[in-house]
Amino acid sequence: MRFIAQAIERSLDLYFKTLTPVTKKREKYLPLSELAKQTPYSAKYLNLLVRQGKLEAHKQARNWLTSKEAIERYIQGRERKRELKK
Repeated sequence: MRFIAQAIERSLDLYFKTLTPVTKKREKYLPLSELAKQTPYSAKYLNLLVRQGKLEAHKQARNWLTSKEAIERYIQGRERKRELKK
């Protein structure tokens, strides 16, 4: 049963990726470990944000993928604002 659910989830991920309108800029999705190098957050913290539903991401195979723009949206939408080291 789990195998079927995973197959459906992968199929839906592929389908939704193709639904982005041509006129809208497509975001480049990267693994959390790569994006952590470009942000003030560690890969583990980004993973926690994803699992809590606070950061937009999707899982491809074993890796969570998100975009730099999604991280920027998270930073702008945080309730507790504080200075981030860059």
